[in-house]
Amino acid sequence: MPEQSPITILIAEDQAITRFGLKCSLESYPDLKVISECDDGASAILQALAVKPDVILMDIGLPTIDGIRASKEIKEVLPSTHIIMFTASDDNKHIFEALEAGADGYCLKTVAGEHLYAAIKAVTSGATWLDPGIAHRLLKVQNNRSITEFKSTSLPLKSSKDSALSEEQLAILKMLSAGCSLETIANRTSSSLDNVGDLVQGTLDLLLTAAKQELNDKGETPIIPNKVIDLEKRGIKNYQNGRTPLGDRYEIDGVLGRGGMGIVYKGKHVLMNRPVAIKMLHPEHADDDSIVARFQSEAQTLSQLSHPNLVSVFDFGITANNEPYMIMDFHSGHSLESYLVANGILNTETGIDIFKQVLRGLSVVHKAGIVHRDIKPGNIIVSRDKMPKVKIVDFGIAKNPSTEKERLKITNTGEVMGTPRYMSPEQCTGKELDARSDIYALGCVMYECFTGKPTFDGDSFYDMVRLHLNETPSRLPFFQPGVNHPKELVEIIFKALNKNPDDRYQSAEEMLDAMNKIQEAATNSRVTDSIQERP
Repeated sequence: MPEQSPITILIAEDQAITRFGLKCSLESYPDLKVISECDDGASAILQALAVKPDVILMDIGLPTIDGIRASKEIKEVLPSTHIIMFTASDDNKHIFEALEAGADGYCLKTVAGEHLYAAIKAVTSGATWLDPGIAHRLLKVQNNRSITEFKSTSLPLKSSKDSALSEEQLAILKMLSAGCSLETIANRTSSSLDNVGDLVQGTLDLLLTAAKQELNDKGETPIIPNKVIDLEKRGIKNYQNGRTPLGDRYEIDGVLGRGGMGIVYKGKHVLMNRPVAIKMLHPEHADDDSIVARFQSEAQTLSQLSHPNLVSVFDFGITANNEPYMIMDFHSGHSLESYLVANGILNTETGIDIFKQVLRGLSVVHKAGIVHRDIKPGNIIVSRDKMPKVKIVDFGIAKNPSTEKERLKITNTGEVMGTPRYMSPEQCTGKELDARSDIYALGCVMYECFTGKPTFDGDSFYDMVRLHLNETPSRLPFFQPGVNHPKELVEIIFKALNKNPDDRYQSAEEMLDAMNKIQEAATNSRVTDSIQERP
């Protein structure tokens, strides 16, 4: 008989010492295997999509995206993955928030190792699990049934016949609070495991319904707070257009563009009468040390690089209102994204010229040991000349992989560090990135610019991640009417889009060489045609 595969587990917990303790405890059981760990809700979702674990141990209080929302998102895509929710305390509010999440099991962080093992075995068999601490708390709630006990929690249980537990449910709740496993309960009650699991789930449903009903009667709504801020509800700094001073050297003349993290203004250096672009953080981020540090890192990164295809930063400061800003060269062009809207898909000649410039800029960036990590049409500025000049902008999430191993994260604004439509498979799973990730992103951009179609078009962020990880882009858009590019160009794009970084171009220079060969071949072909047409 073949050996049964171990139960695979993902641990989502923001405290490193807790993750370590959980892993040591779980791996003492030969039939359990921890295959992934993460410390925030966004990474939990991405890791779950990538490794598809049997069980996820999910902390409720995760940063960026809380465990409750993360659980719901994962369950939508991976309904067969079992989630055991952790709550930090035995407070009634936390318990009912865990129940509201619809997880398969509910544990306090003080759960004993043998009880956690029992919980994992229970949920993988299709049952619902309560650890003894939570069962004891719910039993106390059921026995007291006093509204005064819950005033501090805002989650009382209504005292009514509808919310009363049956004797069988009460007996099971008592046994769970005593630390009995589902198997033990099944033996003691002469019931099947399935029946016991159904009774536990029915008990939870009844208690949760009662709590909701009480809140409804009081005109309250049991909303679980979410740390992700609605971008459309955030206040954006609104400097008035026309000669608004910024310190003693700059004036703001108008808005060039807005993003999730900040806003870019058109301005000028007062003493030099020089046009500049002024990038500022949104005011609500000025007190966030991590965001300010990332903003300053972008300025430092760009100030160290000098190339015609890279935007230049020559000043950084903080306003009297404690708002960080950076001063950049002003360019009157528009983004490649806007260029495509105005002009349609790129023809071969113009496209090759634009992307050769992008590759030259990336080559300098990569030689400095920096990965851009957010190459997309919106971050490529194109001049309005007949033969456009290109600038790569927005190094806000650029990192030096030799000095920092930072996984994919989502900020408190909900802005993804990396844009899903153009993220490499390794970026989707939060792995360490190198220059080849930017090569993949550029392949996505080229595919879209030469065909008018995105490489992948998912219904959601999580669907986009799945497509980047598992699907191959279609070649059909290159055969649609009005699209006529050399097959060599198509092959360059698809080589850049390989899932495995080792199968892509290994550097921007290597990809640039391939583009040069196409351009040379096209030039030679035109010369030959011209000679043949002469009388």
